Formats: sequence, structure tokens, C-alpha cells
Amino acid sequence: MENEKLEAAQERLNELVPLEAEVEKLRRDNGEMRHQLENNEAILQQKMQQLEEKHEEHIKQVRLDIEKEMFAKDDKIAKLKRTLEAMMGQKSTERQKQLDDMAKNFAKLQEECEVLKAKLKHYEQRSKISCQNCGRLTYKLEEKMSKLQTKEHQVLQYQEQNNHLRSQLVEQDRDMDKIIKERAIETVTIYKY
Repeated sequence: MENEKLEAAQERLNELVPLEAEVEKLRRDNGEMRHQLENNEAILQQKMQQLEEKHEEHIKQVRLDIEKEMFAKDDKIAKLKRTLEAMMGQKSTERQKQLDDMAKNFAKLQEECEVLKAKLKHYEQRSKISCQNCGRLTYKLEEKMSKLQTKEHQVLQYQEQNNHLRSQLVEQDRDMDKIIKERAIETVTIYKY
């Protein structure tokens, strides 16, 4: 009877050997899969970090570009304001009206630049929180850049108008000086005779 028990135990042990081999194989497979999962997580983490760095660099570049453009526009506006102030001394009502219109347009441009600066600050703050809206914000940024280019084109047109008005004023001043000199000579000539 003991032999039978031993034989039965031996048979059970023999049945367990393939199961133990299969369990060992499953453990090795599980270890390999865990190692592969860890590698994939490391690669994913590295890619996420690269994307974040690239995103931050993109934001910095966009910010620099917008700031450069705003500084250039502010400089142009300041130059045009100085030119306008020099021209404000003229008494012509038509010229005064043109200059007032140009000053209003410049004020609008300056306000728009200030709004864009505020939006840029807001964009920078939001970009630190979440970049889920990057696509939409990039589209809006491109749209704003397009509007800025349009405004710059308007500023250039105003500069051309300003230069044209200035050249007209210079010509009129020369003509007035010439007329004044001619009349002065005529007056002196009349008094001599």
C-alpha cells in the first residue's frame, strides 16, 4: 500500500515537471515583456521630453518674432508721430484734417499692438498650463501675424502719404518763398521809380 502511495506521488510529481517548466517559461516571458515595457516607457518618456522641449523652443521663437515685429511697429509709429508733430505747425485745414486722420489711424495701430502684447502674455501663460490647444492657437497666431502684416502695410502706406505730404509742403514753402521774394523785389523796384 505504501508502494502504491509512492507510485501515485511519483506520478503526480511527473505530471508537475512539465507544468513547472511551463510556469518557468511563462515567468521568463513575463520578465522579457516587463523589460520590453520598461524600454518602451523610457523611449516614450524621452520622446515626450523632446516634444516638450521643441514646443517650448517654438513658443520662445514665436514670442521673439512677435516682440521684434511689435518693437519695429512701435518704432515706426514713433517716427510717424514725430513727423506728424512737425507737420502740425501748418495752418491748412485740409492738411490738418489729413494729419488728424493719420494720427487716429496710428493710435488704433498702437492700441492693436498693445492688445497683441496682452494676448501674447496670455498665450505664454496658457502654454505653460496646457498645450492641448496648440493647433488652434497656432492658427490664431498665424491669423494675428497676417493681420500684423496688413497693419504694417498700412503703416507703410501712411509713411508714403506722409512723405508725399512733406514733399508737397516743401515745394509749397519754396514757391511761397519765391513769390515773397518776387513781390519784395517788385515792391522795391516800384519805390525806386
